[in-house]
Amino acid sequence: MKFITVIVILLIYKNWWGGNPVRDVVTVDGWFQWIEGMVSERKMRYVCAVIVPSLILFWVSIVTADWILGLVYLVLSVVIVLYAIECIDFDGIFDEYRQSVSSGSQSGEDANQKHDEFCTDVTYAAFQSFAPAVFWFLLLGPAGALLYAFTEQYTERHPAQDDENEEILEQILYWMEWIPARISGFVFALLGGFRHGIAALAASVTDTGSPVATTLSEVVRGSLQVGQNEDIDEELTELQWLLEASIWGWVAFAALLTILGW
Repeated sequence: MKFITVIVILLIYKNWWGGNPVRDVVTVDGWFQWIEGMVSERKMRYVCAVIVPSLILFWVSIVTADWILGLVYLVLSVVIVLYAIECIDFDGIFDEYRQSVSSGSQSGEDANQKHDEFCTDVTYAAFQSFAPAVFWFLLLGPAGALLYAFTEQYTERHPAQDDENEEILEQILYWMEWIPARISGFVFALLGGFRHGIAALAASVTDTGSPVATTLSEVVRGSLQVGQNEDIDEELTELQWLLEASIWGWVAFAALLTILGW
C-alpha cells in the first residue's frame, strides 16, 4: 500500500497547480495555539502538539491496516501524506525568475550572488516539498509523514532566536531532513553529472554542521552539466528538469523498499 500511496501522491504532485489541497482546508494553527495556551513548559508543548498526535495516528494506522482489504489504510495514507507535502508550481517559479533576469533587475555586482541564492532556495524548497515527508512515510507510515509535517510547521512557527528550546526544534528538523537530503543528493548525481555530483555528496556524508539547503545546493550545482553561471537560461532549464525528475528517484526508492519487503 505504501508504494501505491507514493504513486498517487506523485500524480497529484505533478499535476496540482501549487499549494496543498489538504493543508489549504485543514490547518493546525488553532491546535498549536490551544496547546500553547494549555501547556506552559516549552519542551512539553512540542511533545503534546507534535509527538502525541503522531503516536495516536500510528496506533490508528496499525488498527486499520487490514480494514476493507487495506483500502482504509490507503485512503488514510494518501490524505496524511498529501497534507505533509507541498505542491510546487515549478514553471511559475522559474518563469518569474527568468523575467527578473531578463528585465535587468539583477544586473550588477550582486547578480551572481542573487542567482546562487535563488538556486539554493528553489532546490531546498523542491526537496522540502516532497522528499522528507515521503521518506518518513516509508519508514513509519502515515504517522511518520505527520510527524515531519507537524515538526516543520511547528518549527516555522517558532524560529530560533537565541532561545535554547527553539534551537532544539531546529536541530530536530535538521536531523529529520539529513538522511532524505543525502538520498536526494544521490538521485541528483545519478540524473546529472555523476562524477562531480557524487563527489559533493561524498563530502556531505560526514558533514553534520552545514545547513541542508547548502548541502543540497552543492550537490545539485555539481550535478549540472552546464558550467555555473556560464549560460543562466540553460542552467535554469537543466536545474528545473533535475528538480522535477528527482521525484521519480523517490518512486524508485519506494519500489526498492517494497521489493525488500519493508
